[in-house]
Amino acid sequence: MAHHISIDIMEQFSITKRQKQFLLIIVDYFARLVELFPLRTTMADVIVNVNIDEVFCRYGMSTFILSNNEPQFIADIFTETRKALCIRRKHNPNISQ
Repeated sequence: MAHHISIDIMEQFSITKRQKQFLLIIVDYFARLVELFPLRTTMADVIVNVNIDEVFCRYGMSTFILSNNEPQFIADIFTETRKALCIRRKHNPNISQ
């Protein structure tokens, strides 16, 4: 079944008591849900772990990941993990907000 997610990061939040200041947003189009994950850092390995531990283990593997070209989404660990899991990448251009 073709199933895809969209992934992005929001920033510029006040730091929480648990030192989290970023928000990882994952939209799962197959399950029709949005998941929000507060993060301390936006390093690629953290994002890979969230995808595997929180999204793929609950909802199954994705066929596609849609993301922009932020460094976290084109980092080697993100790319190699995606390829190892046979997930294709679609990208959208960076849009300033």
